[in-house]
Amino acid sequence: MKLGILEKIKSSHNNLRTSTMQGVYEKFPEVGEIFIIQGEGLAFGNRLIYTSPVKEILKVGTNSENQEYVLFKTENSTYQVSFIKEMEQEEADSYIAERCKIPEATTGIQ
Repeated sequence: MKLGILEKIKSSHNNLRTSTMQGVYEKFPEVGEIFIIQGEGLAFGNRLIYTSPVKEILKVGTNSENQEYVLFKTENSTYQVSFIKEMEQEEADSYIAERCKIPEATTGIQ
């Protein structure tokens, strides 16, 4: 698993409510595959973003923070995913659990 940041560079829609999200993903984008990243929800809980199938890998490089990145295009959008660090599955699960807490429901029953 990998820890990274997905950034929406350009899009013809507003399906993503924010332009960036830090989270965990299994592998870098590949042509013909959807890209999935899981992270902290906007208000609470878990947030899962998956793109439409990748049409083209536009660039692979290193950003100003010395992080590897992949710039890729889908049917309607261009995204960049940056790589922060490699994680074991247990560490990735812990990362998600710590950041994606769902508040306890209050029923009013005593």
